[in-house]
Amino acid sequence: ETSFKDYSGFDNNASCSVGSCPTAGITDTPSGKGYSLSFNGINNYVYVSLDVSEENFTIELWLKTSSPNVGVFHIAGNTTPCVNGHDRHFYLQNGKACHRVWQGSGWCTNTKVSDGKWHHWVLSVATGVGQKVYIDGKEVGSNPYDHSDFIWQTHVIIGNSCDVSSDYFNGLIDEVHIYEDALT
Repeated sequence: ETSFKDYSGFDNNASCSVGSCPTAGITDTPSGKGYSLSFNGINNYVYVSLDVSEENFTIELWLKTSSPNVGVFHIAGNTTPCVNGHDRHFYLQNGKACHRVWQGSGWCTNTKVSDGKWHHWVLSVATGVGQKVYIDGKEVGSNPYDHSDFIWQTHVIIGNSCDVSSDYFNGLIDEVHIYEDALT
């Protein structure tokens, strides 16, 4: 399968190139309903054509992995990961939830999410407040950098981040949402 339907009603359907597609139709989900995508940690990712706000935004997703050092998500300048600029990274370093919002520096929480269980992960960025990270509904970290300077983005990349030793995600991802507001 090379396209994945967005059921939110906004028609932000995801695509992938033949040979890089994750496995679809996985019934293991955080809610027990619907389907998740299974990424192999080698070359799987999907992309969505979307211009994400640089200020006051929230990105959330569910993930399940046992891999401690993997890329999860980023905003990109085209459909190929890590080409033509990239920003708003989600990645795991030593199992801990980490982020980088350009031109700010990368930073990690102290919360590990590489335990093979489903985790709800949220990054909320607000002007004058900065970045806040929530794992499973609990605030677990913050950073004062309060916006992105990456203004030429064209796509969302799910299953990859260029900010970790293993760019590609190994595990399950479900229910990725992006809001043009800083939710708390």
